Amino acid sequence: MQLAAAWRVPIGQQTGLTVAGGPRGEAALGPVAFMHRPSSSANPSAPLSHHVFDSTHISNGVVLLGLDRGPWALEGSWFRGREPDEHRYGLETGGLDSWSVRVWFRRAGWSIQGSHGFLHEPEQLEPGDQRRTNASVSWLRERGNGFTALTAAAGRNQRQFSTVRAVLAEFTHQVGRTSLFSRFEDLTVETEILLFPEVVHRPHPGELVDPVRQLTVGGLRQVWDFYGFTVGLGGDVVVSGVPPLLQFTHGSHPVSYHLFVRLLPPARAGRMWNTTMGQPMDSHAAHGGAHR
Repeated sequence: MQLAAAWRVPIGQQTGLTVAGGPRGEAALGPVAFMHRPSSSANPSAPLSHHVFDSTHISNGVVLLGLDRGPWALEGSWFRGREPDEHRYGLETGGLDSWSVRVWFRRAGWSIQGSHGFLHEPEQLEPGDQRRTNASVSWLRERGNGFTALTAAAGRNQRQFSTVRAVLAEFTHQVGRTSLFSRFEDLTVETEILLFPEVVHRPHPGELVDPVRQLTVGGLRQVWDFYGFTVGLGGDVVVSGVPPLLQFTHGSHPVSYHLFVRLLPPARAGRMWNTTMGQPMDSHAAHGGAHR
């Protein structure tokens, strides 16, 4: 997911300059990626709105500059806009043709960000540049036997002939060995891609964009610990609402069920919660990554 380095230089008592980058890294765009958010830590599924919020967390080539003072931070990044192909162990090269800016406010368990970026030809099979804008609010409260985490986000991708938007709200509450989680998404999708998945989509005027809603509710129970590894058993129910054009292929309110096993490796240095390339893990607490 990342092959990068970060260096922070203190400037006075409250200010610091961060320089980060590498051949595989994270652009300064969007909230903390979903796999590093405590609010989605028990949910094994990626959000439907991943490409609106945080798909640039595995960009091929990134340079990031950040300036922080107290709870505030301003970041800018230059990166390769094309998303990686399916061969994730290979490093793809190319010019840094895209850019983004992001503002953070972090204090007392709160993480608030607003960001905007220009992405050059991000989709391999779909030509066209994109402009991505989003904002998010996350909150984390840790206790001795668990935590509560919330995230709310809103964003939009402006494309050549259409604009897609998304709203996300997710929640995880852990007490002891039991976690409860939920996620709600309201977003628009390119209907033609779902109607004709075997056809390579080409952007055109008058593209069909329709709303989709999805609610996930589930739970997870840690059942076994050995040599620092933790095994958990979980399940969830996902209820979706689809537009009329997709109802003959997907149904009016499709429902799916998941049962899963989660294996967590030892994390003596702490879980990678609330971490970004511009604020790496060593500036966070050993358990949750929210405080020193």
